Amino acid sequence: LNIPTTQNHTWRMTDTKKHEIPPNSLDCHLRTFSEALEARVEKVKIREEELALREKLFNETYPESGSSYDVIELNVGGRTGIAVSRHTLTQFELSHLAIKFSGRWDDQLERDREGNYFINQDPEDFCKLLSFLRELSNTASTTDPSKYPTPPSNPSRPFLRMLDYYALIPFVYPIQITPLNGKSGEIQENAPGKFDVHTNELVTFHLRKTANAPDLFSLEAVVGPHTSALHLGSTFDLSATEEASASHGLRKVGYSRDCYAHIFASEHLVEGTRIQCNFFVGTLQSMEVKVNGKTVYTEENPGCDYSWCPCLALQGSIEIQSLEIDTSPPRE
Repeated sequence: LNIPTTQNHTWRMTDTKKHEIPPNSLDCHLRTFSEALEARVEKVKIREEELALREKLFNETYPESGSSYDVIELNVGGRTGIAVSRHTLTQFELSHLAIKFSGRWDDQLERDREGNYFINQDPEDFCKLLSFLRELSNTASTTDPSKYPTPPSNPSRPFLRMLDYYALIPFVYPIQITPLNGKSGEIQENAPGKFDVHTNELVTFHLRKTANAPDLFSLEAVVGPHTSALHLGSTFDLSATEEASASHGLRKVGYSRDCYAHIFASEHLVEGTRIQCNFFVGTLQSMEVKVNGKTVYTEENPGCDYSWCPCLALQGSIEIQSLEIDTSPPRE
């Protein structure tokens, strides 16, 4: 009478073992990954709730008391009688100027004896900026850089440093990345001066500055996945070399006096590699390329007094983390 019970018990133990997941099996790894993913999702959810709470407390503590229609009286470097709308000063929300006059900090901003907001800048330089911002605020479409009003020409170093102080350089002098010779590539602008670029074929891009902008000073980027070719260079006469550059990347540089570039070795195209390219202009035209902080290429053309056009040729993907305008004194 005990045999059936024993057999039945043995069968249940075998059945239990049959459904156990071996420790090194694919199902085991998938279960571990799923549990880890669920835990991370829960942590993200908690962080988002904390962030929402902090944002709520911040808004309650520093409410936006100002309106975009407010008229603000300014004292710029001792020059008074300057009236401007809050909207004009806050058009570029990510700039320090917009944050300063957002309305949250009005009680903490410096004022003169008459109650005017004090701006510790050169009056001439700040009024140039103000004229540009006013014209921009009256432009029907500000999403298309080609329709922007023309920024100040021949900007002085102090003017550029003022723009840099207010984090306005990429807004006043934006840089566009445009493919040459009708070829195409995926270009996504994540923020001013920050781009994701992807191509399936070798495509040459012109780093095109806006009118009256200073020369491009440096480019910093990170190599993305599946990148098989990357060239960084500069050309003197873009129209004369456009066809050759677009067809062959910048491979023919070194054979042409009007164009030069650095062609990255395959070991420098590994995903995550950090690239920096500096373009120096003035009495000495030169280019310096660094890979993960180490200089791998330099080129100098003394005595150049013409404008150079920075270019890059790419097959694959890169994340451009910054395009910086030259705000430093010219090299001797």
